[in-house]
Amino acid sequence: MSKKHLFVTSIISFIMTLYLTNYYLETQFHYKGEALYKGAGHLLSENFTKGIIYLSTFNLFTTVFLTITLLIYFIDQYASFIKKIVHFIIFTIIFLTIAYLLFEKNNIINGFISVEKIIENILTWNLRALGIYIGYLICLKFTSKSK
Repeated sequence: MSKKHLFVTSIISFIMTLYLTNYYLETQFHYKGEALYKGAGHLLSENFTKGIIYLSTFNLFTTVFLTITLLIYFIDQYASFIKKIVHFIIFTIIFLTIAYLLFEKNNIINGFISVEKIIENILTWNLRALGIYIGYLICLKFTSKSK
C-alpha cells in the first residue's frame, strides 16, 4: 500500500465515520440527537451508555483518520519534529485535563456543575489525544515498512 492509498483510505474512513456516527446520533437519541448541540453533558444525561459509545467512536476515529491524513506525507522528512509536536500535544491535553478537574473540584462537590459535563469534556479530550497518538503510530509503522 502506497502513501497515496493510505491517504485516500484515511479520507474515506474519516467521511464514513462522520456519516455513521451522525446516523447513530439521529437514530438512537430523541429529536435526532438534539441534546448533543445543547452543550456538554446533555447527551450523556439523555442516555449515558449510548452517549459514551457515540462520543468514544466519534472522537477517537475521526482524530485517528485526520491525523493519518495530515501526517502521512510529512512523517519521513520531519520525523523528530513531528514526534516532539505529538508528545507536546498529548502531554498538554493530559495536563489540562488534570487542571480542569482540579479547577472544577469545588463545583462538583457543591453540585454547581453536572458530572456528565465533566465526563464528556474529559472523555472528548483524552480520546482525541489517544487518536493523535494512534494515528502517529500508524504513520510510523507504515513509513517504516515502506523503507
